Amino acid sequence: MIEVEKRQTKASVTLLTETEIVVELLSDKAGPLFEEGGKVRVKYWDNSGIYFCSGEVLRVSGISLAISVYSEPIAMQRRGVARLAFEVPMSIRVTESSHQGLASQKVYQAKTRNISVGGLSFESTLPLKTADVLELQIDLPSQKIGTTGEVVSSAKALKDGENVNAIGVEFFDIPSETRNQLMEFLMEHTTAEDVED
Repeated sequence: MIEVEKRQTKASVTLLTETEIVVELLSDKAGPLFEEGGKVRVKYWDNSGIYFCSGEVLRVSGISLAISVYSEPIAMQRRGVARLAFEVPMSIRVTESSHQGLASQKVYQAKTRNISVGGLSFESTLPLKTADVLELQIDLPSQKIGTTGEVVSSAKALKDGENVNAIGVEFFDIPSETRNQLMEFLMEHTTAEDVED
């Protein structure tokens, strides 16, 4: 993601050195946003981490953009993006449960409290317990993604005067396409201030 004046543009990194990043914009309509000497913020990721840095546009050539990096990239592990506080509507179906009768074809609605590429949390009146298995459909603003996960924590909480359970879910191995969709969503909504040490 390349950000200029609070507008984000999707791109793919084609060259990465200590002082320069070359990217290819994924939309040729984004080109006019960038001009030589312009200040930009860059967010990019690979299999091991997510990085944030600031830079200046050196060259613009069609959909190719060369950026001089003048701040050392802030790095965090992929799991470090975890728990971005963001409410996203989702559907839940319990497929395995220690609570008799809870596992069924019934679909429940909820909203995430936070979400990451590794899991999410939400509040519900469902009596979910650790090791229960859920089938999830997460309604991201631009698309719906489906995955499964296991309840790894369940604690009593009070929300708007109502007793609820604060549920933590860890995703099972999810397809790389789904992981990338989640990563893209998180990158669009994460700033350097969201990074936890």
